[in-house]
Amino acid sequence: MNNTRFYGIDIGDGETAAAWVSADAALLPHVVTLGSTKSMLSVAGNLNGKPVVGDQALLQPGVADIKARFKSRFLTDPDAGQTVSLFARGLYEHVKGDMAGASEVSVALGVPAGWTKEERQQYAAIVGAAGFPNLHTAAESRAAFLYARYDTDIGLSPEALRQPALVIDIGSSTTDFAYIVDGKESEVGVFGNVRLGGGLLDRLILDDAVDGSPKCDQIRAVFSQYPSWRSLCELEARKLKEKYFSDEAQWAERPCVTKVPIYADVNAGLSLAISLNRARMERLLKAPMTELGDVSFPEKLRQALALAAENTATHPPMLLILTGGASRMAFFRQACRDAFPQANVVCCKEPEFSIARGLAIAARMDWQLAVFRQEIEAFFAGGALRKDIDAHLPTLQEKLTPVLQQRIMTRCVTPALQQDFKTWEQLDTLIHDNIKKEFQAQSRTTETDAIIADWIGTELTGTQQHLDEICVRNDMEKADMSMSRIGVNVKLEGLAGRRALLPTLLMKAVLSWLHIHLPFVPPVGAGRWIRVALQNELTDPDSDFAKDLAESMETELRAQIQSNVDKVEMVIS
Repeated sequence: MNNTRFYGIDIGDGETAAAWVSADAALLPHVVTLGSTKSMLSVAGNLNGKPVVGDQALLQPGVADIKARFKSRFLTDPDAGQTVSLFARGLYEHVKGDMAGASEVSVALGVPAGWTKEERQQYAAIVGAAGFPNLHTAAESRAAFLYARYDTDIGLSPEALRQPALVIDIGSSTTDFAYIVDGKESEVGVFGNVRLGGGLLDRLILDDAVDGSPKCDQIRAVFSQYPSWRSLCELEARKLKEKYFSDEAQWAERPCVTKVPIYADVNAGLSLAISLNRARMERLLKAPMTELGDVSFPEKLRQALALAAENTATHPPMLLILTGGASRMAFFRQACRDAFPQANVVCCKEPEFSIARGLAIAARMDWQLAVFRQEIEAFFAGGALRKDIDAHLPTLQEKLTPVLQQRIMTRCVTPALQQDFKTWEQLDTLIHDNIKKEFQAQSRTTETDAIIADWIGTELTGTQQHLDEICVRNDMEKADMSMSRIGVNVKLEGLAGRRALLPTLLMKAVLSWLHIHLPFVPPVGAGRWIRVALQNELTDPDSDFAKDLAESMETELRAQIQSNVDKVEMVIS
């Protein structure tokens, strides 16, 4: 039994969760208990040089330098990386005991889709240094789709999952999109807005509460001197926001309220009351935000959704999967329906765990993809492709010869014979130049493409069988590695400048014979001899042309197969 475990680590701006799935299980990933709860506040502090994270950072006496909201600052605040490192080390202490039960561990770390490759690598290096083994990054929106596929509570049918789908993951700091067509991420892939997240509303709610407090100046002074207190109050605003949006009707008139004690100065006796009802929330949602270019949060969200609709216009999504803590907001769901009126909208029931679970599935899939690609490389290294090509090359030569022979004679040899030449060397040069120009201008034709595609599909059955076996072993779709599909893309540009199609070798035998046996013959006689020599060269399995053709076929086919391998995604079904 394979005891490899695949972990998903979702470090959110507000909360963090982790989950794992084994290599040989088809069950929904298990959520890891972090301390005493299944999700942990993304808060980190320092106690005697050791990291303290989650609720304990707030409750344990003596914890210093408490920091929150560090992920949303990672791209803009140079100090945020240190907090990420501190939190990651504390998180690893909570997870490593769970990992100890596995023979091997692979970890997928969630990142916003809008982050660049370099930003992902920097983030992964910091988190991985905490001790997480075999760590790589995966887009959080991709993870959301994988979770939705495997979560039976959502109840998506296979038919629904075969439709174009768009995952919208709105978290505390970012809004991510993953576009899936035919059960796979399309070429549009993942994209997102790295600044648009529910945390902006948390700040808006907090600032509004401070502005309305009779001790607003004292509270602002505490926030200025102790930024960690602002972060803690912002977390309380987040909790209140989630409470409000979980049942907006209940708080339409009667406000939901929380009171946050601020102990920065024991003599001040400060506290901050935060309350929300419908009127206040509607006012806040209309407020322009500097972080969003002086437009409101809903307006910026509508702009992001409009861009997503534009990016997916070729195959409009018929299924929208909403996840992330902010997906509970009714206006967000309505904005999604307005932007994609044709789509069925599905909401994850436990958005706080859906990304971590999807990341665990992604870790397992990425591991299987890596094994698949290694097996393809081993197949190439073993030389089976070249052996298959060599064994069936005479058949390809036989089919290509009439086409190439006619083209060379008509477009290269005959025009040369019609020119004024006095020696065989002059004729050789004329034909050489004509063939070079001809094949540099267009080495492929519809006819040669069809011949090669048919030959690959009908003759290279040994190679296809090897590829099929590799796909089956690794749960990949065999159709993605179909030789007939790959073959139509094989190019002959590499043959344009090869000596095998140039008269210096194609006509070597005939010119030598003519030099020896005939001082000079009329052009008609030369054409006949050239045609015979050309046919012999093109059909001879031991000729330079055959060797060059086999080498080019191997190079081009290998490149095309590798290109398909790089695009392969495991079928989500």
